Amino acid sequence: MYLICGEALYDFFTRPGEATNGDPNDARSLYFEATAGGSPFNLAIGISRLGVPAALCACISDDRLGSRLLTFLESEGVDSRFIMRSPQPTPISLAQTDEQGLPHYAFYGTGAADTAMRPADLPKDLSGIDGIHFGSYATVMPPISDALAQLAASAGDKFLAYDPNVRSTIQPDLAVWRDRFDAYASVADYIKLSADDFAELFEGQSPDELATRWLANERLQLVILTDEWRAIRAWHKRGWQLKLEPAAPRRMVDSVGAGDSFQAAMLAQFDAPDKRRQLAEMDEAVLRRKIDFASRCAAHTCAQRGANMPTAAVLPLPRSD
Repeated sequence: MYLICGEALYDFFTRPGEATNGDPNDARSLYFEATAGGSPFNLAIGISRLGVPAALCACISDDRLGSRLLTFLESEGVDSRFIMRSPQPTPISLAQTDEQGLPHYAFYGTGAADTAMRPADLPKDLSGIDGIHFGSYATVMPPISDALAQLAASAGDKFLAYDPNVRSTIQPDLAVWRDRFDAYASVADYIKLSADDFAELFEGQSPDELATRWLANERLQLVILTDEWRAIRAWHKRGWQLKLEPAAPRRMVDSVGAGDSFQAAMLAQFDAPDKRRQLAEMDEAVLRRKIDFASRCAAHTCAQRGANMPTAAVLPLPRSD
């Protein structure tokens, strides 16, 4: 079972609609469509939908929105025993997509439940967990960032994955993001980051040079850099590099959750009890197949509204290699 660590929230999308007085230009009225989200929340659901057990380690408010998040999470088959409840409110983000379907977020969550977890709140019993994923702004916003750093440092031989999923509108100090990136790169087995993440954190630097440097860490085996539907690059500790063309969505609605869908599909394919060995011994052809499947899952999500992950009935997991 995977333990996915991070935040849960609601994404509010603006949508066209008539104002109550019949004037569509009346600025007093604004219409929203709200969907459950947060990168780690999406990721746990994405893994579960592909038929692989997943649990979420997060702090969720006990307000109405938080209760809806928890109900939806459990309805998707995600294990909720690692969820902490808080009286602090549920954070929300206002999401707007541009003409290319790319999302832009404004977050409203100061003092909210998403960052309330402290090191003392960490689960004590991780029996049955063989893989842990860390990512998004929960890794840079205390006190939860301190709790997750402690969990990562004490995870022992469990498979560790990391996706920074940079949100500089929440934590604008990129030095904090870089510091956390280096810390997770030193303990992770697998890192996935987007071209936008790379540009924010390492502007002007060479992906080849940085991937080679990160892979010099003792544990790290694989780095994947996604650039939406333009390219996917991968570097493996065994020395080989890949550059692949991503699957194109049959129609582009928006790319909200596409990176989460890709990561969920990648993790779901590491199904051996010893995931670290499976990753280390994987050959180039196997990695190509895994990335192709993950890319098709991301393309499926781009054809949906919001972070709508594919199910195994729509895109069944490839047979184990």
